[in-house]
Amino acid sequence: SLGATNDKEIKFILKFFNNIKKNIVLLHCRIKYPADFENFNLKRIKYLRDKYNIKTGISDHSIGIEIPLLSLYYNPEYIEKHFSDSRDIKEADNFMSTNEEEFKKIKFFITNFNNIIGNGSFNLLKNEYDEIKYARKGIYLKESLNKNEKITEKKIFTLRPNLLINDAFYYYNILNKKIKKDKNKLEPIDIKEEI
Repeated sequence: SLGATNDKEIKFILKFFNNIKKNIVLLHCRIKYPADFENFNLKRIKYLRDKYNIKTGISDHSIGIEIPLLSLYYNPEYIEKHFSDSRDIKEADNFMSTNEEEFKKIKFFITNFNNIIGNGSFNLLKNEYDEIKYARKGIYLKESLNKNEKITEKKIFTLRPNLLINDAFYYYNILNKKIKKDKNKLEPIDIKEEI
C-alpha cells in the first residue's frame, strides 16, 4: 500500500524486492481516514502500472463504495477495502469500513464491469429488434394507390409500429418513386419492393 509514498521511494522498494517483483502489487492509497473523494487521484492506478510494468490496484479508506467502483475504469488487479460486520462497534476504523451488502455490490460490478463497458462497437441485441417496432416509426399510405402511381409526401406518412420492412429511415428514398403494385390505405410500404 503506497500511502504517502513518492516515486523515489517506490523505485527503492522495487529494487529491494527485485527477486520477488512478480509477486508485488502496488496499491495506490490516500492515508487520510476517511479519504476524500476529490483528492483520490484514481489515474495513479494506470500511472503506476505503466511506469513500473507491475500489477496495481487501490487501498481504499473512503466511506462507501464509489471509489472502488470508479477505480474499475483503470483496471485494478486488486482492490483492498476494510470490512466490518457491524458499524455499531465504535472502534478504530469501523465507522468507514465496508459492510457485507456493500461488498456484494462491489463484487457484482467487478463481475459485470466488462459487459457493462462493452467494446464500443454497435450490435443490435435480439430483444432490441422487438423494441424497434415501438420505438421507431414506419411508412404507411394515407390513401390507396394504384400500381405506377407516384409516392408523394401527400400520400404517405409515418406511424408506429415500425415493421422493419417499412422503416421511416428510408422515407426520402421512396419519394417520387412509382408504386409497383396496388396498395390500400394504411398499408405499410415495403421498402425492398419499392426501391
